[in-house]
Formats: sequence, structure tokens, C-alpha cells
Amino acid sequence: MAGTVDTGVANMSPSPQAKTQWIASRNEGRVTGIDPLDIGFLNKGNEMLNIKIVTWSLAIWTAFSFVFCVIYGLLTPPGVHMYAFLQQVLPGFESLSWRGFFVGLIESFLYGAYAGLVYVPIYNFLHRRWARQQP
Repeated sequence: MAGTVDTGVANMSPSPQAKTQWIASRNEGRVTGIDPLDIGFLNKGNEMLNIKIVTWSLAIWTAFSFVFCVIYGLLTPPGVHMYAFLQQVLPGFESLSWRGFFVGLIESFLYGAYAGLVYVPIYNFLHRRWARQQP
């Protein structure tokens, strides 16, 4: 045909039936209202972060990291322990005591929560400001 260009590539968009079958197989028969093949939602400006989710995620991650550091310190030779660092960044932390462990765990959790409470509003503010400027 005149005026058309054949690239030799067929339309790669899956049919609605194929999408439904894929969703059903991925969810073990439970069809959800979310279409994972439709990534157009990323371009609709919905990239705002949820402060509750991010704050809890960071708080749990930092608490888990603290527990990992303490276990690492128990399993390794004294020359490679993290205790000196933990005592510097976590006031009240004492190595090899239950009180010190729980103080460090609570402080680590609170540091993660603080990071989430500060990071998310800054991110969302910048996203709102700069998302309007994009074409």
C-alpha cells in the first residue's frame, strides 16, 4: 500500500483474552482488577509515595539490620565486630546485654521511622513540583 511502512513486526500487544488468562495463571485462578501488562499507569502521575508504607518499611529494615549486626558480632572474631560503631550511633547500646540489645533495637527502629518521615514528604513535594513541568 502506498504511504504505509511495513516494519515486519506484528502488533505485539496481547489480546484482552490473553491478558486475562495470564492474570488468572499468575494468581492461581484468582482474577484481580490489576492488569500487570498495562504499564500505562506509570505515566499518569501516580508515583507519590505512601508515608505509612515507606516509614514502616524503613523502620523494620533498620531494626532487622541491627539484629543482623548483633548476630554477626556474636559469630565473628572480636577484631571485626560492629559493637564500637553501634555504640557510637546508638546511645545507650551496650554489647552483650539484654538491656543494650533492646535499647539498640528500639533506637534502630526509630531511626528508620525518622528516615521515612523525612524522606517521603520531600520526595512527594519534589515529585509534585517537577511532575507538572514535564511535557
